[in-house]
Amino acid sequence: MEHLLLVFSVLGTLNKLYLGIWYNKMPKQTFVWVCNRKNPVTKNFGRVLKISNEGNLVILGGENVMWSSNILVSDVTIESPVAVLMHYILKNRNEAVLWQSFDYPTDTLLPGMKIGLNFITGHDYHLTSWKDYENPEPGPYSLSMDHRGPIQFVIRNMSDIYMRSNAWDGSTFIAGFLNHSRLTMYNTVDVNDAEMYLTLSISQFRIVLIPTGDVNVVYWVENSNMWILLRDVASNECMHYNRRGAFGICERGSSPPYCNCLPGFRPHSQNDWDMRNWSGGCVRHKELTCDERNEFLRLERVKGPDYSVTFTDLSMKECEMKCLWNCSCAAYAYVNSTMICLVWAGKLIDISDHFDGFDLYVRADETGLGNKFSLSSTGHSTSFINPRNWRIWVVLVLCITVAFVSLGSIYYRRTRNKKRRKTNRLGFVVIRCSHRLNI
Repeated sequence: MEHLLLVFSVLGTLNKLYLGIWYNKMPKQTFVWVCNRKNPVTKNFGRVLKISNEGNLVILGGENVMWSSNILVSDVTIESPVAVLMHYILKNRNEAVLWQSFDYPTDTLLPGMKIGLNFITGHDYHLTSWKDYENPEPGPYSLSMDHRGPIQFVIRNMSDIYMRSNAWDGSTFIAGFLNHSRLTMYNTVDVNDAEMYLTLSISQFRIVLIPTGDVNVVYWVENSNMWILLRDVASNECMHYNRRGAFGICERGSSPPYCNCLPGFRPHSQNDWDMRNWSGGCVRHKELTCDERNEFLRLERVKGPDYSVTFTDLSMKECEMKCLWNCSCAAYAYVNSTMICLVWAGKLIDISDHFDGFDLYVRADETGLGNKFSLSSTGHSTSFINPRNWRIWVVLVLCITVAFVSLGSIYYRRTRNKKRRKTNRLGFVVIRCSHRLNI
């Protein structure tokens, strides 16, 4: 891979100049970062990239400031007004980083860039799509770390969620648009007191949020001197957020993708369902009661629902019990490799079958299941897990054992007492006879 190069260049057909970064000596020059995407410089105007007296990196179009790094004046001391520009890093004489382009990614995630959150400064590292393929102006789509609960990533169309990854399992994203057999080997999630973020650890990869809101994962092949597309999320309808409503599951294996209700549920509106409008979701065949009739239905290798709560350092049995004894818990999942327990309360939304997901255990009532479901079209199996069954068998075995012991003990005592009564009667006669003989 060649080094990155900071350049002024015309993009698209707009005849506007942008300051950006591309790979040097590539067969096709592709911008991976654009500085003044909101304020391009007219080609006929003079353009200047300089460091202002306040220590800011600025772009001038004629006499106008078209863009500034907006560093606070307090960040630059009078004793060190001169900064050094090294491609995309602005430093002072003490080598302290004042500003760097990688803290403000555009549509591309490169090794060294982050997607996440700085807890101290509140800075949100995220990607923003281009407006279209010829215009780098910010588009409506953004890719960021979700701050609502466990570590996961979301693509938003303005403020609405468009796509969602699976929750981080402690080592990787086991299902979702950030998952690929090669990519998962080279992405790193770091969580510390200061930051929580995802980054790439090898230069051959880049992740691009394209103008349609979908994600392309591309890989550089040195021998072929070209980028190849590893994953195009746009082809996967089931990745789109909550297309199947509450308690529905998107079956990726069907063509086109089809939505079904979870076992024990039925469409909220059969008419809408027949029209392939699944947004209304599903409702239970029978209202769930929190008692000994509850079972867990195992759905194998699925993308888990949204809004999970994470617990660490639990065994699978402890995870199961945490859900079982909480009547508001609707499902749980367990990751053996990292001992992470995920639980969900309320409505289960945005579930899809995945060949690389985890097993999801959905709370159900055995009386409301019947034979009114089928998830066989995807080839994924389901099974019922009743966490109380093993207790029932233990109790039955103990009861039977106690009953046999009790019956055996009663039989033994009765037999022994019968012999004792015979012995006592004979002894009493002897005593009386002896008494009489003495008289």
